[in-house]
Amino acid sequence: MGKQCIFHSHPSKNPYLADIPSLQDIHSFLYYRQLRAITVGATKLWVWDKTRATMRTVRRMASWMEKNHFRVVTHFMKTDFASWQSNYVQKVMRDLGWKWPDSFGELYISWPKILRTTLKFKVRVFVREPGVNKR
Repeated sequence: MGKQCIFHSHPSKNPYLADIPSLQDIHSFLYYRQLRAITVGATKLWVWDKTRATMRTVRRMASWMEKNHFRVVTHFMKTDFASWQSNYVQKVMRDLGWKWPDSFGELYISWPKILRTTLKFKVRVFVREPGVNKR
């Protein structure tokens, strides 16, 4: 995670889930040092870059963790050990201003805009055509 650019792919069995980033993807991009992340979904490929404005979000996250990390982790580990990491990531992201859209369909359409406006990522989304042989 210390590389400047990282790459990963999402399992493509469910194109809707494969074509949106997970909250863990977003959290990791903020938390680790990479400046660019490339992800391949079922029908989309997206590229995120950190900007100067994103770095303000990174500093807010670091400040949040300095103030709240131990207390929040301890709370989630006591209440629901099996999913404490997921709950922790949701809490961090919510406190940074991430708001889930009202529906999955809205999330599917609006996640690039949410990342641009809320977390200040530079986001580029490309449509890909799996299985099409282009020569």
